[in-house]
Amino acid sequence: MSKAAREMAILTLALLAALLIVVSDEPIYGLLLGSWALMGWFWFRDKQQKVTVDASDLDPKDVKAYRQQHRGATISDAVNALGKPKP
Repeated sequence: MSKAAREMAILTLALLAALLIVVSDEPIYGLLLGSWALMGWFWFRDKQQKVTVDASDLDPKDVKAYRQQHRGATISDAVNALGKPKP
């Protein structure tokens, strides 16, 4: 599932939850759906990645070539794969 599809699904859940809270006689279902949307938002948000190697002498073209060969790899993934281990 792509990032845009995940965000759209979470937003749809949140909007349905708000609608259920307002329209329904029992708002507990809306609150439950809203809590699922909130949990999904926290679960699927982007994690911050760290560079664990020395990247001072990396060429941006090498990073770009690595990302083209490995679809879905982030810049941090490429730098960690191509960089030299820190002393």
